[in-house]
Amino acid sequence: MVFDRKSVQYGIEAYTRGDYAVALEVLAPLANKGDTQAEYNLGLIYANGRGTARDYATSLKWFERAAAKGFADAQFSLGSRYYNGQGTDRDFGKASDWFTKAAEQGHARAQFNLAVMHKDGLAPRSNAAEAVHWFRRAADGGIAQAQLELAISLHTAQGVERNFQEAATWYFKAAQNKDAVAQFSLGEMFRKGEGLPRSDVQALKWYRLAAEQGHSGAQGHLGLAHLLGHGMVQNLDEAQSWYRRAAQQGDADAQFSLTMLQKSERLWPMATSLSEADFSVLETTCKHPSTRMLTPKNSANHVFWSEMEKLGWLQREAPPADSLLTTKAFTLTQEGRRALNRLVPAFKKARARSESLRDRAEA
Repeated sequence: MVFDRKSVQYGIEAYTRGDYAVALEVLAPLANKGDTQAEYNLGLIYANGRGTARDYATSLKWFERAAAKGFADAQFSLGSRYYNGQGTDRDFGKASDWFTKAAEQGHARAQFNLAVMHKDGLAPRSNAAEAVHWFRRAADGGIAQAQLELAISLHTAQGVERNFQEAATWYFKAAQNKDAVAQFSLGEMFRKGEGLPRSDVQALKWYRLAAEQGHSGAQGHLGLAHLLGHGMVQNLDEAQSWYRRAAQQGDADAQFSLTMLQKSERLWPMATSLSEADFSVLETTCKHPSTRMLTPKNSANHVFWSEMEKLGWLQREAPPADSLLTTKAFTLTQEGRRALNRLVPAFKKARARSESLRDRAEA
């Protein structure tokens, strides 16, 4: 469509295609005559510094003129200027007022910003229920971040009654927009069976999607799944790979797990020969860390226990007075308990897999 070169539409089209000098030339006289759309778009030109020097104070003037006439986009932009202190002093009260005016006209981004202000306690008379109200309005308007915030509110009962099923619905919407937090949260809900059928397969699917976008928590969960063989074949190389990616982002738990795997490398070949009695001792001690582990000095697995002592996971204790002289006594260190809480089930999984492979070979 060809517009009159002196029309607002022509000026807006020039701005859209990047011909800012023409846009300024066309819109400025129209704005001075009181054309609302011209006023708003002239405000954008000065706010963004397109075709002229950036001038927040001048942009504020034009936004105010258009906003006073009820133009929702201008009301939103004016609220943003007051929220950020651009061209004026920061004023959360005025920001809230203008966001409210735009939000009540259905402006989705204004609805989201207003919700955030209520959530963060920046709006006058802020409250969590009001935040949920505006998050819901913005979510209905297709704002992905609002969909996520609404899901979190429903999931954690912030300003609204807890509702796992509805939370999952909104997480799905946000996840479809490739929001990594929403994808991770769906993984958690499938893993725990919160509002969704419990499914390790589905949990791992959503963890992987989030992890591939760099979500460190999801990367840590994939590391643990590969370590324990949950929903997949146990794979220590993959476990270390995912833990490393999370650790590089500063995830403290992943950093510990990565170090734990690296330190325990010599234990894995020995773990497959541990007896049920050995595992029983380890599991009991993990649950009750002050309990002394008693092992025969000539145990077939004495190298395993000695290696854990070298790692600093076991601490030698004096054996009970009534025990045999051939008995060694240990207690778990704090680091040892943390490490073995993860490694013992992983060791058992490795032993079971080793026995299965051996049985097949002998069949």
